[in-house]
Amino acid sequence: MPSPKALIKMNIKNLCYRTDCIIQEFDGTVSEEDDYFVVRTPAVPNYHWGNYLLFKKAPQAGDYDKWIEAHEKEFGTDSGHVTFGWDSQEIGDISDFEKNGFTRESGEALCFQGVPPEVEIEPDFEVRKIETDEEWQTVMDLQVRTDQEESPSEGFVAFIRNLFQTYRRMNAKGWGNWYGAFCENTLIGDMGIYFDSKLEVARFQRVETHAEHRGKGVCTHLLKTVMREAISSKPDAKLVICANLNSQAGRIYSKSGFQKTELHHGVSLPRPYKNRFDR
Repeated sequence: MPSPKALIKMNIKNLCYRTDCIIQEFDGTVSEEDDYFVVRTPAVPNYHWGNYLLFKKAPQAGDYDKWIEAHEKEFGTDSGHVTFGWDSQEIGDISDFEKNGFTRESGEALCFQGVPPEVEIEPDFEVRKIETDEEWQTVMDLQVRTDQEESPSEGFVAFIRNLFQTYRRMNAKGWGNWYGAFCENTLIGDMGIYFDSKLEVARFQRVETHAEHRGKGVCTHLLKTVMREAISSKPDAKLVICANLNSQAGRIYSKSGFQKTELHHGVSLPRPYKNRFDR
């Protein structure tokens, strides 16, 4: 694995945001200013959680104009979206942001470190690494279908394509792998896991299960299989997965041995487009 870029110094404390930036460590930048970090992913410019400002403190009353001014300084006035996170577990005062159309996005980081869980059942599907062009295309198709089941836009399809080109380059350089659950050669679930350059933390990426196969243990079995392989290859790394607050996904991860560790918050506005993936 290559050494970290000179620009990437993980002074970010929040585990979700820190592990989010594994992608930027590989194929982007994280630069530090006095009050915030600037996160950029040039290969995927319409990725709102790949191109944003991460402030060091939660927003307070009167911060709205200052934060907007900082975003316009770093990204210009026609970036297609405006997204802020903060390196704190506090929600802060986001009332001015909500008044101006921003949507709050909150979640929890769950961590695992230790003896890998047992895989209790022998399922009627196979878990394997994604390797061929055809398999990668199948993964992208499932990601599009499960995220936007009704008429996905061209912009969103392009976003997924660009994002997965980055994941595939990360695979080729040894930063992690993508895995799929196949039932009779049909992909029914998938997830990725990628490590930071110091092998201190790893982050699960875009866990998805085909709508017709949910509630059948696909995600649990896939997750435990990938956990065992990750721990076997890099036993000292802390495994991190992020989920929406009080979600079914979070409950599945908790049952697999993950511990709720900390919260993360942010706000985002798809300005000026209704679909943030269309430019």
